[in-house]
Amino acid sequence: MTREVRVSGIRRLLNLPASERRVQREVDDEIRFHIESRVAELVAGGTPAVAAREIADREFGDIIEARAEIARVDQRRLTRVRRQSWRETFTQDVAYAARALRKQPGFASIVVLVLALGIGANVTMFGVIDRLLLRAPRYVVEPDRLMHIAIGRTVDGELRTQFTLSYPIYRDMQSARDAFQEVAVYAPVELAFGRGSEARELRGVRVTANYFATLGVRPVVGRFLLPEDDGDPVAPNVIVLSYGFWQRQFDGSRAAIGKTLRIGDADYTIIGVAPDGFTGVTNATVDGWIPLTAGTTPQELAAWAQGRQSYWLRVVGRLGPGVTRERAAAIATTANRAGAIRDGASPRRIAEQGPVVTLRSVLPRDARSDSADAKVAVLLGAVSILVLLIACANVANLQLARGIARQREVAIRVALGIDRGRLVRQLTMETVLLALAAGVAAILVTIWGGGLVRSVLFPADIAADRAVDIRVLAYTALAAVVAGIISGILPAIQSSQPAVADALRSGTRSGGPMRSRTRGALLVVQAALTVVFLVGTVLFVRSLQRVQSLPLGMEPGRVLVGSVLAGTDRSTPAETDALYRRLLDAARAIPATESAALGVGLPFSSSWAEEVRVPGRDSLPLTADGGPYFNAVSGDFFGTLGTRIVRGRAITDADNAGTTRVAVVNQTLANLWWPNEDPIGRCMKVGGDTMPCAQVVGIAENAHRQALIEDPVVHFFVPIGQAPAWADARVLFIRPRGDAASSVEAIRRELQARVPDAPFIAVSALDDLVSPQMRAWRLGATAFGVFGLLAVVVAALGLYSVLAYDVSRRLRELGIRLALGASRGDIRVMVIRRVLRVAGMGAAVGAFLVILAGPIVRPLLFQTSAREPVAFAFAWAVLLAISFLAAIVPTRRASRVDPIIALRSE
Repeated sequence: MTREVRVSGIRRLLNLPASERRVQREVDDEIRFHIESRVAELVAGGTPAVAAREIADREFGDIIEARAEIARVDQRRLTRVRRQSWRETFTQDVAYAARALRKQPGFASIVVLVLALGIGANVTMFGVIDRLLLRAPRYVVEPDRLMHIAIGRTVDGELRTQFTLSYPIYRDMQSARDAFQEVAVYAPVELAFGRGSEARELRGVRVTANYFATLGVRPVVGRFLLPEDDGDPVAPNVIVLSYGFWQRQFDGSRAAIGKTLRIGDADYTIIGVAPDGFTGVTNATVDGWIPLTAGTTPQELAAWAQGRQSYWLRVVGRLGPGVTRERAAAIATTANRAGAIRDGASPRRIAEQGPVVTLRSVLPRDARSDSADAKVAVLLGAVSILVLLIACANVANLQLARGIARQREVAIRVALGIDRGRLVRQLTMETVLLALAAGVAAILVTIWGGGLVRSVLFPADIAADRAVDIRVLAYTALAAVVAGIISGILPAIQSSQPAVADALRSGTRSGGPMRSRTRGALLVVQAALTVVFLVGTVLFVRSLQRVQSLPLGMEPGRVLVGSVLAGTDRSTPAETDALYRRLLDAARAIPATESAALGVGLPFSSSWAEEVRVPGRDSLPLTADGGPYFNAVSGDFFGTLGTRIVRGRAITDADNAGTTRVAVVNQTLANLWWPNEDPIGRCMKVGGDTMPCAQVVGIAENAHRQALIEDPVVHFFVPIGQAPAWADARVLFIRPRGDAASSVEAIRRELQARVPDAPFIAVSALDDLVSPQMRAWRLGATAFGVFGLLAVVVAALGLYSVLAYDVSRRLRELGIRLALGASRGDIRVMVIRRVLRVAGMGAAVGAFLVILAGPIVRPLLFQTSAREPVAFAFAWAVLLAISFLAAIVPTRRASRVDPIIALRSE
């Protein structure tokens, strides 16, 4: 017992760390020591042994409590000692790793470069996925209980979900009080503040008064909308500014509250400012929110209430307390069907379409999970991880090769007694330090690459957001540490197990077959993943090419679209028409304009359907997308958009309200309504049986209405002067003589100067409406191309470094082979054979991985098979080419070995 107590005392004196079990044992020994010492003292004084023990126990007190207290003290001391020991050990390991890397700056630079590319690609895609799918809308309270409300209908056996709803459907949702605590509406609107050359665009949103309360957002200055601000067309005009607009226009002054802002022809009083970064439940940047009914007339509000098929509103609802999503959807479905019957829908049609309300959380991972953008972004996120794995494999290969050269150093340290676990930590720490340095460099890659990817994936206003924030920095640090551990742990484990005697005797000559096999396997992994990237690049590029070559029936890249952002003024239809005709005349007078025309509908944005009757026909066949859709256009419309007239003539400016009614139909309508007949001269009663005949004067080629990928629709065109009275919207189309995209601002300024009394005139390329629908394929082609290039560079670097090192390690063997009669050609073949073996195995494994991933990738492609032979041939050809390029220098060095010098050097 005395010896144990003495050992414990020495351990305490030297502050040596101990295990928890040993601490408890030492506590028990110490308690026994104190009690036995007191017993011995009492016995020596003449007290009987039994009585002495009772006295000693009584004097010591509660042994259990004392034991626990001493154990707590010792445990805290043990924790402090362990922490101090860990800090000292960690500091020493970092210092050792830094010294080792300082001796080889070239090696360190290569590793940092390779890992920076891999980590940068990974972090860039994390930033995109985080912005697109992971972040909840800012400032929204309990976003998982805030739902986007949509209507699903069955058409031709397929359920189609629609998220833009009509005002009557919104009122139906309001009546479902057992489902929703609050129901609110928002609708983006193009506004303009100022006049003439001073006019500026204002990105607005119409909202109901309870919109902010439904989201749970509070203003930073002033107030939000009240019930009296909305619902009455003659209520005073008010506006809530976004934080960014408030800072830009009013320098963040609180005095802005109560001031007026000229929007269109009306003054709007500023009543509040939203929090910094608040954009509602979407990513789109907003400058201000106005009441839903602001700037409307009582007649327009009445038309909203009757327009059940007028879809323009987005509806959000907050689930009631204790109400599940499924229960709320069922209640809302009942309310929607009752409202449809009340508004005149037949029970039979409701039974056929089976309209159901679907609820989707405003959380991005729920709201956007089905979009092509989100699916491609997630795929590319997984692909970016593969890029990082290629980089890690390459670095591991370099570290394995470096480990062979350090065998003697490691063997000496092992012989001197270093713990193998400590040695593994030190060797791994070297790679982790390099990975952290690569993480810093990766931030620069992310700032550049993130902006590029976001500009492809997001609208321009979202692409301007910061690519790097605290979440991205945290992810970068995590990715760097993980990449360092993955890259360094295997080489560290293998390097920590040298054959000590052989290493000390032969220096750095031996490498070991196991290490060679590991490096070969890593090379095959790099080659296989490179094939995956190259095949993916070809597949997405071919999909993008095929989408871009779709016959759209127009030339979006050659056309500009102009509109007057009058905002919320109360211009009559006649005044709006007169303004746009002045704009048309101004556009045609601009020297840079080839042609210009007016229309009512805007391709890829808005279109209208109208009832048509044909004498002698009880019903008219339609396509699955319904219709018939129509557009009211001026002369030069078809030539301006690049739509061919395949038969007859186009509509001209001579076709107006005072002339014979005419119409131009598309090929689908002609073939469906008059099969095997000549449609020219036929009668169409646009608007119903009571309307006069419109004579078909021409047939136009089919043009896409809303989407790049859609079935042909029944479509016809009438002169803008003969359009139905309700079709009072206007769009200006301009075909410039030069490049459309580069002439947008010049033509906008020219139009504003020629019509100075007009509100802000917005001009954009029609292609801007088409490009977002190509975004998924463009992102796939761009990102796979960039990642594929990175993979090629990293794989080539890995092949070269391993081959070069192998040749340098085998100089003696090669010298012996040459001395024994091998030709230099034999040496070259031997080196190239290894390259081909790695490339062949990598190509086979890569092809297998591509085939395995086919079902995942196939839905993201367009008219392209995931097994296209061209893609595989291209990938294998590139892999073979980089393999030969990586082998050129090592092969030349191997074939030029001098046998005498090689043998003498050993």
